[in-house]
Amino acid sequence: MNIIQYQASALWHTVSEQDTAVTYRQAGAKTWKILQQAFALFLLLLLFSSAVILWIWGLGFHSGRSFRIWLETEQPPIEKLVYIIARIVAWPLEKAITWANQYVEKYLGWQSSLDFHFLEPGEDQKAISPSAQSDDDDES
Repeated sequence: MNIIQYQASALWHTVSEQDTAVTYRQAGAKTWKILQQAFALFLLLLLFSSAVILWIWGLGFHSGRSFRIWLETEQPPIEKLVYIIARIVAWPLEKAITWANQYVEKYLGWQSSLDFHFLEPGEDQKAISPSAQSDDDDES
């Protein structure tokens, strides 16, 4: 018998066995189930990301609208406006420093002296700094 015919008949015998059909049927069903679940997950992630984008857009829109109304009604001086914008921008940094202080104190037992303080418009740096107060005492 030719080696090619022998290999072809061995392959046909393996493919035509009952176990092979059951195995491939189960593999096909499992693959289809995996594809359905992957598609459902992809669709849910797409919907979630769309919702987050729309929520952020809406938040920005309403914040901008409220800010514009505040600007038109209050008409604050430029110093106060810059101060408020700087506070808004620096708020995450302030929270990160506070969290870092708490973390260092809780897990390392160190007392941290980091303090994040914004100067009010017209407030002088020397009014807050303890070293500046001690320097003023030395001059008198």
